[in-house]
Amino acid sequence: MATISTQVHTDVAQLYSRYCFALDGKDVESFLSCFTEDGVMAVGGLGDVAGHEALSAMVTNRTRGSRHQWLNLEVTEHDGDRASSRAYFLLLSPEGQNAAYGEYHDDLVRDDEHGWRWTRRGIDFLWRAETYNYGKAAE
Repeated sequence: MATISTQVHTDVAQLYSRYCFALDGKDVESFLSCFTEDGVMAVGGLGDVAGHEALSAMVTNRTRGSRHQWLNLEVTEHDGDRASSRAYFLLLSPEGQNAAYGEYHDDLVRDDEHGWRWTRRGIDFLWRAETYNYGKAAE
């Protein structure tokens, strides 16, 4: 395994930050820039959302907001223009209460035009409040 450079770690951390602000703010264009055209968001227990069209609809149709708080990002593998990473996340409700927490497990690629982007974003919820159903209002 290649040594993970500070620059790779910083660039991947910037991608995570852009994703969080874009999803929380329903900024579809910025959100999509985090994924390759055929990128997949694999949400544990809810299935896969694949490609920009489906990812765009997911952001547009969010009915319950949250705020991402995360840390402990680790780039676990890096080989040229491919990498894998993981991080913990904590979601807060708009009222400031814990809504959910879990882990991201991600595969990334880098190109000169877009920088680092996800080919696959794995989301594993370890806990969710009863009122939180991954962006859907509680029924």
